[in-house]
Amino acid sequence: MEETTVTKEQIGYMRHALGLKKSDIPTRNFFEAGSNNIEDWKDLVGKGLAEIMPENGIAQNVFYVSQAGMDLLGVVKI
Repeated sequence: MEETTVTKEQIGYMRHALGLKKSDIPTRNFFEAGSNNIEDWKDLVGKGLAEIMPENGIAQNVFYVSQAGMDLLGVVKI
């Protein structure tokens, strides 16, 4: 089985997307990426750890953590 490598920053972005800054219980699952972290999110998508939400005319570059990403973080799906 191949090991997936993620950076400390990417783990932080995924935890933030899930609302895990102050708790170990996910409270949401979205992150609107900006120019400083869009490449990290695209990398996570390429690794199967995140997905990008379809554009809805209001927000763009909105990502969410996939089940594989939640498994990597050790959290239960919300």
